[in-house]
Amino acid sequence: MKSREKTTAAKLRSIIKEKDSVWADMLGKSVHTIRHLEAGTLKLSPALAAKMNYETGISIKWLMDGNPDAPVAFRGGQKFTKAIYEKIQAEKEHFAHVKEKDINNKLSEFIGTIYGILRSANRNHKFHLAVYKVWRALNERATEFGKDETKLVRGVVRIKPKSKRPSPPPRRKA
Repeated sequence: MKSREKTTAAKLRSIIKEKDSVWADMLGKSVHTIRHLEAGTLKLSPALAAKMNYETGISIKWLMDGNPDAPVAFRGGQKFTKAIYEKIQAEKEHFAHVKEKDINNKLSEFIGTIYGILRSANRNHKFHLAVYKVWRALNERATEFGKDETKLVRGVVRIKPKSKRPSPPPRRKA
């Protein structure tokens, strides 16, 4: 069934049932901006999508994909509801900080993606160009968000598979 809302921003607000003035205040935007976002005459920026995610828990990917007819997803992939929004509002100060295991899980995904990009670029004889562009993108994000220089990440992702050689049997005590 086709959504009545033209944009993901409009679909989101229809689910959470906030007045445009309240929603604009929460996002630090004018009512005029909210109305243009919802009408599709103003493109949703990644920064505003991140703010919507912080306020509601809605998936940034769902917002940025721009398809209001797609299933509305919460951060973990479950269906987004007004009840989720209300829970997020009650606990939102805790969402700005995530657990170390969540960081490690995302890091594993990122490293896997970068690995795949570099392998593909190498097959296409564009390895050095890919390295340059990936580093440039990472440095831009480090400038935007900062970079923690104090922690080393070890053993999060194993790129090479374990040897298929069987391990020796355990030694028996004499």
